[in-house]
Amino acid sequence: EMAMQLENVLPLVVLCALGLAALLWLARGAERRRPAWAAAAAPPAWRALLAMFGACALVGAIVFALPSPGAARVQRGLQAKPGGRTLLELVRTLTDVDFDGFGLLSQPADPAPFDGTIHPFALDLPGNGIDENGAGGDHPRDFNPVRVVQGPEPTAAGSRPHVLIVFLESFRADLMERSLDGAEITPFLNRLADEGAASRRAYVHTPNTVGSRAQFFGGRVYWKPGQDTLVDDFKKRGYTVVHFSGQDDSLAGSARFIGADRADVYYNARDDEAARTSRTRNETALQVSWKTLARRVGSYLNDHDPEQPLFLYVNLVDTHFPYDHEEMDRILGGDPIARHSIRADRADEVIATYANAAANVDRGIERIVEAWWNRLGKDTVILVTADHGQSFYENGVLGHGRFLDDSQTRVPFVVWGIGGEWPEPLGLGDVRGLLRRNLGRVGGSERAVFIREPGRRIFQFAPNLERPRRIGLRAYDGAVEYVLASRRLNLEGSVPGEATRSEAVTDEIIHTWESYQLLLEGALP
Repeated sequence: EMAMQLENVLPLVVLCALGLAALLWLARGAERRRPAWAAAAAPPAWRALLAMFGACALVGAIVFALPSPGAARVQRGLQAKPGGRTLLELVRTLTDVDFDGFGLLSQPADPAPFDGTIHPFALDLPGNGIDENGAGGDHPRDFNPVRVVQGPEPTAAGSRPHVLIVFLESFRADLMERSLDGAEITPFLNRLADEGAASRRAYVHTPNTVGSRAQFFGGRVYWKPGQDTLVDDFKKRGYTVVHFSGQDDSLAGSARFIGADRADVYYNARDDEAARTSRTRNETALQVSWKTLARRVGSYLNDHDPEQPLFLYVNLVDTHFPYDHEEMDRILGGDPIARHSIRADRADEVIATYANAAANVDRGIERIVEAWWNRLGKDTVILVTADHGQSFYENGVLGHGRFLDDSQTRVPFVVWGIGGEWPEPLGLGDVRGLLRRNLGRVGGSERAVFIREPGRRIFQFAPNLERPRRIGLRAYDGAVEYVLASRRLNLEGSVPGEATRSEAVTDEIIHTWESYQLLLEGALP
């Protein structure tokens, strides 16, 4: 690895040194031959410029000389300060001689500093003998990536039970397994799980809202605006499709990814701004409470004809940061932590506030489901899951979107009123195919069965597919993750197959990621 690093980076170091030498020669020449010009150019400015280039060269030399982990730590330290960030960006810009966006000290490193068609996030075309992204070698023509569950194409024939999807925001899976001061946090969800079935090995492919919803609706790991989704499946079956969301679904064009524009009824927080519980109307923050949503859903159900099959999607968002608002009930007791006081040294109070928000969401699910049963009966299907979890200072962060650990990627998954076999581990991208497969198994004593599928893996990435920092494969008992910037393989638990820090495992993760990039660009069938 060090030899490759030297081969790739040494020409840039030499160029920096030559550039610095040229500037010194010009400065000294100006002082000797044109004293008036040198005085006009203000020698302190020359010195500042030379000092800047010298600092860039010094930073480059230090980081280059260190082993990968040490170099990464130095860069993180520099990134923490405005001056350090400026210096790093200057080094990268000045050394990006092929104009592909990557220079000396870029993370990941540019595998070909003088070839603009090769960089860490270039599309690696299969079987052309070129490793366009410098990782894992040339993408094999015969590589078969991890695929999500498919299922039969929907038709208007066959069983058409009413289907309720409850989709939760920032909702950790372990909330269903925990109590606070002796009280269950999610008693109604636990009841649904007891009467139906629940998986403890359900995961998102990426821990962010827009991506997870697009994957859930589209039944794909990658997604595109206007893609066909669950909305289209149920409309083909003759359903009325109704969408109720407690947040602003225009966020990052999300409505186009999930097909909300094709729903028969479409409501989101933008339609009820006067009832918002957020401080602003910004699309990333705008939300309405579970109480508003329950009222809106109940009103709609009262007018719906029970003879017409209904697909109803409800998105509850009260567990979003800052985990409290003026309409939140104090179900678990105690006072919520103030927004400005949320920090690592008060993590217990933050978690208690979050748990109370989850208890409110659980109560909201109960109100909606009771209205659903009262109007449509119990020969119906209910599915509850979430877009991602939430870190509470695990890995030193509060939030989501950066890591692939359980806190951010494991989500609750409860099915009620539907049977069939459901594989584990299970990804959100599998749900569309599983609903297609099992929708005829409804009513009576039908209960889903979650079955361990040997060798099954879920592909995960963060923060996005095009330029991820982390990519990985999650199995039944563990996960393996590749960090692109440091070229490091991390293992969690036990992974079936070749669960070692081997080149084969790394290549499998890299080639899986490349396959999904190719699928996104339409370069694979």
